[in-house]
Amino acid sequence: MDPSPPRPGLFGAGPRPDRVDARRVRDLVRAAFGLGDDAVVTVTELRCHDDGCPPVETVIAIFGP
Repeated sequence: MDPSPPRPGLFGAGPRPDRVDARRVRDLVRAAFGLGDDAVVTVTELRCHDDGCPPVETVIAIFGP
């Protein structure tokens, strides 16, 4: 099975998200939920090639004390 070519996502084309854009999303999440510096916010792009699945999903996880 041949892999599909990379598709553009929320953070632009390529395998790695732009760090500035990822930081912006993390900061927006922190502000929206009133999170302090002790909370860990991760932003990840997942690519899916299954039928009915969007080509790129953005997953945001919040880990706090």
